[in-house]
Amino acid sequence: LLPLTPRDALMLEVTTSQLKVMFVIYLQGPLRIGLLARALNVSLPTMTVTVDRLVKRGILRRENDPDDRRAVYCHLSDYGQEILNQMWNSARERTRQMLTTLTVPELEIVGKALEILLKAGQITRSSETVK
Repeated sequence: LLPLTPRDALMLEVTTSQLKVMFVIYLQGPLRIGLLARALNVSLPTMTVTVDRLVKRGILRRENDPDDRRAVYCHLSDYGQEILNQMWNSARERTRQMLTTLTVPELEIVGKALEILLKAGQITRSSETVK
């Protein structure tokens, strides 16, 4: 289940592209703009504009690499981290509420289905890295 509902997205008032950037950094940690662009399959100028807008809103912050002043890492600001933590916690709570409505046999089916999906995801991920 995704940690996002339409209500959460509307309240956040960010574009889909901006939200993707936020999630990549949330899940992978600080990244250089070039790596963000590659991860999301967009051009460097496009990513720079997206990051600039998130920095302006106080959701991201830039930080120079002390070992290479040319390298700039994008971090979630405390505010950005708080936004995504709230979204993740909200999704966790919604998931918990949904699961409490299921019977034990239904929970066993859901558990088995999740195991199958996890296995399929691992196979897909390993085949992507091989290419």
